[in-house]
Amino acid sequence: MNGPTPTTEPEMRERLIEAAVAETFELEHTRLTVEQIVRRAGVARDTFYAYFDDAGAALAAAQHSRFDRYVDRLLGTCRIQPTWPLKVKVGIGATLDMATASPADARFLTETSLGWWGLPGGIPESRDRLARLLIPGRAEAADRDELPGLLEFVLVTGIAAAISAQLQAGEVKRLPALAPELTELVLTYYLGREAAAEVARRPRSKSWDR
Repeated sequence: MNGPTPTTEPEMRERLIEAAVAETFELEHTRLTVEQIVRRAGVARDTFYAYFDDAGAALAAAQHSRFDRYVDRLLGTCRIQPTWPLKVKVGIGATLDMATASPADARFLTETSLGWWGLPGGIPESRDRLARLLIPGRAEAADRDELPGLLEFVLVTGIAAAISAQLQAGEVKRLPALAPELTELVLTYYLGREAAAEVARRPRSKSWDR
């Protein structure tokens, strides 16, 4: 067995999830098998099937649990901001801070959201959920009727791709420095370039972990 045996169902489920994610990283997104997961987790196949139907279900569970945890922290940080532009600014900064603090989780989330992992059902809804958080910005735009319908989805995809590129290049410590540029990029579509640049330049306190 690899390490102490978990004593509760949540512990065992998380152990299997961690094994699935770790094994897939080593395989570089090629097909994952139940045998590989149980070998890494150090458990019997029957134990695995008590929690998941197949290897894909374990990966999907990992994506859902990690994304829900990220969104909870993101919303908690943004909720206290008085205006939508500040919510975007703080949200982007918090996302980059969280990615810096936990690059493995950030890489998993960005790569699954971009569709690079073979999850059951294809690309998860995480990008749609994040895109919906940007939709209130249309009320801030003078030319809201001219904004493309896919704008929010494209912006979220671009941010995920930028984070993923830095993580793959091993430039984790550079992630927080992307905050002003990404903030200005997003806000420019809604506020105009000058107003977006002004918001992006304001100092931001690291409040996501308070």
